[in-house]
Amino acid sequence: INYSLRRFEIVRSKSMERTVAIRPKTAEAFDHYIMNYWTKLPHGSQARVDGYIFCDKKGRHISLRAINRIFETVRSH
Repeated sequence: INYSLRRFEIVRSKSMERTVAIRPKTAEAFDHYIMNYWTKLPHGSQARVDGYIFCDKKGRHISLRAINRIFETVRSH
């Protein structure tokens, strides 16, 4: 995630690697999440090893359905 340029790079996906532009508010939300939650995961957790951004509190990846629910909730607010 490059906060100064408001972009993040997608390296693992079903398609090709790419950089995506994001809004300033989204960049702030990512920064808040990373600094206040993700960095507190155990260092050996699966999220840190595999580079998952979204994970459960134990650092395991979450399902696609759970990710979709998160974004549905965010969109509705």
